[in-house]
Amino acid sequence: MSRPLFTVCIPTIGRPTLPRTLESIPAGVEVIVVADTHEMDVGTFANVQAYTRGRCLAFDAGRHDMGSPQIDWAFRKHASGRWLLNCGDDDVYEPRAFTLMEQAISEQQGPAYPLMFKVELLPNTMRGGVASTFLWSDRRIERFVVTGQSFACPNDPERFGDWENDWRFMQTTVANYGGAVDWRDELIARCY
Repeated sequence: MSRPLFTVCIPTIGRPTLPRTLESIPAGVEVIVVADTHEMDVGTFANVQAYTRGRCLAFDAGRHDMGSPQIDWAFRKHASGRWLLNCGDDDVYEPRAFTLMEQAISEQQGPAYPLMFKVELLPNTMRGGVASTFLWSDRRIERFVVTGQSFACPNDPERFGDWENDWRFMQTTVANYGGAVDWRDELIARCY
């Protein structure tokens, strides 16, 4: 079997939105759902396993931290795709997202380096119910300017930053590529 172009890691606490997230990912993309078993009971884990397309792995990091330890573990230990992405269990990819990402990869000259796409943050109670926001608006990797769902990186664990949180992972990973990042204007996901 050939190596997939993309691996999408989805950390989950068992939200009912996970099937919608999975439906937004086309066939041929490796999907790794990592159940945060620190925050999940056995019955919820069984439900997650039942509707997961791809691999469903359990991981208890001893804490819940917005899926950061789960993403780091999946990226370093289980992802086989040439390019890695993460997606929240309540977010969705745009219909053309993977075609746009594949095109961006093919346009890179020389060795591969990370890509930063746009995502739309939709109003929700965690963000105070404010109007939709598009990330990124400024070309800088800082908290509240970018989000992990925007980032696609080559599967090269020696260049990964530690996944303390998404923007720190992106900062360190990009630094390990000599600061190279391709800022793209294409919208690839909507975050709820």
